[in-house]
Amino acid sequence: MKKTTLCITTHCVKTERSGPYTGMNNIVPSTPSTKMIEKVVEDFFMKTSLDINDVNIHIGFDKRVGRPIDESYHQNLANLSSRYPNYRLILNESNIDDPIVTAPNNFIKLINSVETDTYILWEHDWVLNRGLDIETIINEVNSNSLVNYVRLNQFDNNNVRYDNLIEGGNNPSVNIPLIPTFRWSNNPYICKTSIFKNWWSTFVYPTSNEGGFVEGPLNEFYAFYIDRMGFSEASKRFGCYVYGNWGDSPLISHLNGNNWN
Repeated sequence: MKKTTLCITTHCVKTERSGPYTGMNNIVPSTPSTKMIEKVVEDFFMKTSLDINDVNIHIGFDKRVGRPIDESYHQNLANLSSRYPNYRLILNESNIDDPIVTAPNNFIKLINSVETDTYILWEHDWVLNRGLDIETIINEVNSNSLVNYVRLNQFDNNNVRYDNLIEGGNNPSVNIPLIPTFRWSNNPYICKTSIFKNWWSTFVYPTSNEGGFVEGPLNEFYAFYIDRMGFSEASKRFGCYVYGNWGDSPLISHLNGNNWN
């Protein structure tokens, strides 16, 4: 049994859902090459405590059927099987050009392919800023019934606005530093597979509310719990945390796949 599964979501054309370019298709500049994914995977294993041979790598591709760039990207993603051990390509094939609909389906198909007790969600354009003993986080998520989800911080760990942190909140772990959060995000995180498959995935539906995709419906769901029972009790049920101590500098950086080449 592998220690965990690294789940990477990807696409090669992003349909803008907000702002002045709403509805326009923005081609990811690095595609149909897989060089951005290769960079992200190399960075991940170089800076974490994990051995690539001990980890499943699953890539979820939100593909548009018949579009030439998607077909080329599909082939190049398939060829990564010769580069990475324990590799699977999970396809979400659709003729619908609306990521509000297709991105959640892609995500759920990807997580449903996971057979390990935990998974690490890592969208295709994130890198670590420094080394991380991620095995200690995986072990905590596996063993602590009060910890279901641990997100890595994109901002300083005092940024209440963007990482939605609760200063002075309860940490249910004696092994790793954790800060409670009142928001769910697809920024890189470690999660119990069963919690997402058997509970959270049932509340994902196509919506543009709260930013849409997977985050939107899950944040609506979390907010409902908080409204009804208060943050403290809702937090015990959701078990969502950001890794680190208050004031820690960002662990991750966004390459921004819309620009990176």
